[in-house]
Amino acid sequence: MWPNRFTAVISVPGMKRNTDANVIIDAIAYARLGHDNPSVNVQRRPRRVVATYQSLYLAQKNIVYVIACAGFDANNTPANLGREDAVPHGWLPVRL
Repeated sequence: MWPNRFTAVISVPGMKRNTDANVIIDAIAYARLGHDNPSVNVQRRPRRVVATYQSLYLAQKNIVYVIACAGFDANNTPANLGREDAVPHGWLPVRL
């Protein structure tokens, strides 16, 4: 059976430093669902994240939401770190 792999290109305009890229990669690694290990490539110049994932376990909106919860605007989703409902149950907020 051929795996259903997709590539998501997510614009993250607030990603300006290597530290920001590390926060985003850590958030995606911490929040991954199922048995899929998404391949994440950060491109700092165009300020985007390219993630290859398996559609049976993950969707592009999950990756976008994780980036928004880490405190960065992703595509058209505003950053929502700091609100009472921003961090899912069991997560700790990111401290810089």
